Amino acid sequence: MAEPKPGVAGPQVKEPRSSWHLHVRDQHAVPKLLQQCRLKVERGLAKGSRQVSDAFRQMKSRVDRLCDQRPLQIIGAVAVVAILAGAGLRMWRNQR
Repeated sequence: MAEPKPGVAGPQVKEPRSSWHLHVRDQHAVPKLLQQCRLKVERGLAKGSRQVSDAFRQMKSRVDRLCDQRPLQIIGAVAVVAILAGAGLRMWRNQR
């Protein structure tokens, strides 16, 4: 806490400055700063969108390749999952 000034009752409290505090002297700098922020956000979103699209494309090609190379194993895995889901639903229904 800051020392009280003479003639002022009680201690003076300074407001803490956050990392987002910005002191702008020129009012014309604010629109320019907002434009720069908007451009950075747009670039970040575009980059993220490309990365998600690339990851999806890679996953799809891997699944396609797996289906071509091992179709019986895929059918077997789907059958096992279906049997387990059916058994789980039957047990859940019997408990109610």
